[in-house]
Amino acid sequence: MCSLIDPVAGFAIPQKWLTRSGLSLPELKRRIDSGLYTLTASGTLLKRGLTTGTISAAAAKASVLSIAEPTTQVDILTPIGIRVKVHTTSADGWASAQKPRSDHSKDVTEGLIFEAEASKAVGIQLSPGEGIGIVKKRGLRAPYGTPAISPEARWSIENAIGEATRSIGLKGALVKLSAINGAAISKKTLNEKVGVFGGVSVLGTTGFVEPWNECLVGSAENLAETADRVALTTGRTGFKYAKMYFPDHTTLIAGSNLERVFQKAEGKETIIIGLPALILKWAKPDILNEMKADTVQELFDRDPYAEGITVALTALKTRTKARIIIIDRAGKIIRDIG
Repeated sequence: MCSLIDPVAGFAIPQKWLTRSGLSLPELKRRIDSGLYTLTASGTLLKRGLTTGTISAAAAKASVLSIAEPTTQVDILTPIGIRVKVHTTSADGWASAQKPRSDHSKDVTEGLIFEAEASKAVGIQLSPGEGIGIVKKRGLRAPYGTPAISPEARWSIENAIGEATRSIGLKGALVKLSAINGAAISKKTLNEKVGVFGGVSVLGTTGFVEPWNECLVGSAENLAETADRVALTTGRTGFKYAKMYFPDHTTLIAGSNLERVFQKAEGKETIIIGLPALILKWAKPDILNEMKADTVQELFDRDPYAEGITVALTALKTRTKARIIIIDRAGKIIRDIG
């Protein structure tokens, strides 16, 4: 039997899922390999979206290319090494790209338009404009007072600018990036709750938006039920390092559905691993109020061995019988409640 690997989620798709899809193996392989689709336990193909980082990179690249000639489509390298094609509108150093539709049922930034203006410069320079949020709390990935652009998204944008400048023979380019109606759209997101104000965040650990819905959560539950050993995590960073540290475990991303997916793995050899935010909120939902902090990351950075944190993690360990591991974004293990 032929097995397919989801290149974004990083797991081998069970044969019975492939059979349930009703599609030919070549067609399934084409879609799965693109990164734009994920297969669920029911055999349903769901379409992934593209992150604000990927769309920003597309607008930036097209703006530089249009200094030489207009372009209606650009090729973007995502942070995980998969290339995607993004439609653009461009002319004379200006370009726009729109965040496409996906099967993410609650993606409030769907349809968001990014604009970019490029001019010749020495080296690669990125200048955030209107509609890009500013970080106003500590403990987030971007430093306090800077534009809310994650390291992976910035890498993707700057790489796209670099590819464009080399393509048309420039020594560099300055690109000003804006999000149309970004301030209004950000009101529909969690930005202000986590400390980003005045616009949207430009994010994208993988470059793709997972189509989180009941069908996909059900697939994680299915894998948890059938696996012998489970490494349960909340997002891409935890997933990456869980695969490295525990290759003999089935690694699952549960997002904010930790409790739900864990119930399917209960009684098995289970490791809960990831960044502190969702794990600590799962352990103690009111931990921010109790310990007086704006974000869980700020709280954890302040003192990862604080009594309140230790009490919460120990209680979670006792309740779940799982090993609890908190890592930083570089993969370093900070707390290990074994």
